[in-house]
Amino acid sequence: MKRSLLRNLSILTLADMWAKFLPLMTFPLVTRALGPAVFGQIAFATAATGLFALAASPGLVPWGIREAARNAGRESEIATTLLRTRFAFAAGAFLALSAYGLALAPDVGAQRLLIILYGFPLLVAALDLGWLFIARQRFGTVALANVLAQTVYAGLLLLLVRQPSDAWVLPIAALAAAGVSAAILMARASRMFATTGLFGSGIGWRRVVGPSLLLGVGSLMSLTYDKFDILLLGYFRSGSEVGIYAAAYRLMGLAMSFHPILAQVFFPSVAEESATTGTARHAATYLRALWFVGIPILVGGLILTRPLCGLVLGRQYTGTPFLFALLLPNVLLGGLASYYSSLRLMANNRNRAYVASVTAGAGVNVGLNLVLIPTYGPTAAAVTTCLAQGTVALTAAWLGRHLPGPQLLGEMARPAGASLVMALVLLGLASVLPTLFVGVPLVIGGLSYLGAWWLLGQLNGNGNRPAEATIASD
Repeated sequence: MKRSLLRNLSILTLADMWAKFLPLMTFPLVTRALGPAVFGQIAFATAATGLFALAASPGLVPWGIREAARNAGRESEIATTLLRTRFAFAAGAFLALSAYGLALAPDVGAQRLLIILYGFPLLVAALDLGWLFIARQRFGTVALANVLAQTVYAGLLLLLVRQPSDAWVLPIAALAAAGVSAAILMARASRMFATTGLFGSGIGWRRVVGPSLLLGVGSLMSLTYDKFDILLLGYFRSGSEVGIYAAAYRLMGLAMSFHPILAQVFFPSVAEESATTGTARHAATYLRALWFVGIPILVGGLILTRPLCGLVLGRQYTGTPFLFALLLPNVLLGGLASYYSSLRLMANNRNRAYVASVTAGAGVNVGLNLVLIPTYGPTAAAVTTCLAQGTVALTAAWLGRHLPGPQLLGEMARPAGASLVMALVLLGLASVLPTLFVGVPLVIGGLSYLGAWWLLGQLNGNGNRPAEATIASD
């Protein structure tokens, strides 16, 4: 692996470890203090805000990453144009979200107030320049800003959330965290890239908005199959069911939290590589990393589903282990969807194909949810989420079949074999010591996986085989 990629991956992994540690403290506290019904209101508010957040930045961030990665020396012009454009879009999105919250959202508890409060971070997020540092592969700055923002967010939750009436703390904490991140990144960008904020010279918004809107349609479709199920549950099912599903979905999100790290590290490199050499070495490394991390998380998560959910959520959230197990395949399906749609289509400037792939996934998700959620509730939402991710991956793979890329299964055997060893170890522990604290099998399972993975590499004699060996044309 290229040294810069390894360094960036290490930086973001360390930051992600901190990001995982904080939810281990805050997520159980929040879910238990608020209860399923109020936590369901929070989940509905964040889902609604997520849809309007696409209107606040319709494809601008991926466009900025791609263009800044390809145009060194023009960072200030690109940043100024995107800041102005994003802030204008964010202001419109905030007004639209407020109108929706006041008039159309379910009038349950503090639901409408929470939606409006969650709109304020949209305005602050428009000033965040993290995308610029990602494009220029300055991940240390991004990691620092994220760590400090997450620490502020977690600190406010730990200090102020004690009962269901404290739900307002969550959007206020999100606003404070967004402000911390934006302030740090803007200050650093002014020194490193001579950016001038909103008042410098740009490159012309017309050159930005057109291509970005196309990418924004794809992002909207992608977010639709992430958020539409929770919104639909909010209208057709009880608040407690929304809360139980949202808790399972959040646990799945923690299991998939390595996806954004891989995307941040590899997307600019793949975009730059596609524009210069036309090869796919970095895409091959992404696929290796996906198998190495994703397969053991999927296998171990399925075996330890019930004790993990019991430890984090307690007894209020009955039914969550089953939903979590149904959602876990997204650990791999989501990674493959990102690989085929973003790293192969978008990074190679195949914007229309990218939009087509995520639109196909959104269509499957929305159609099945409309038919199934009123009758089958959260179970239908979990199944359709997996089907939607799989649809995106298959559609994008077909549309990008002529692009150069690594063999899909080329690096799968080794982590799959090591995960099988880990599964046998975990099942053996469960049969001998069924009441063992879940942290012990987590550690033992992780060590057994790493040991088996290393041993298989030594036996096959390819532990250090370069990524180029997996390159093949589809």
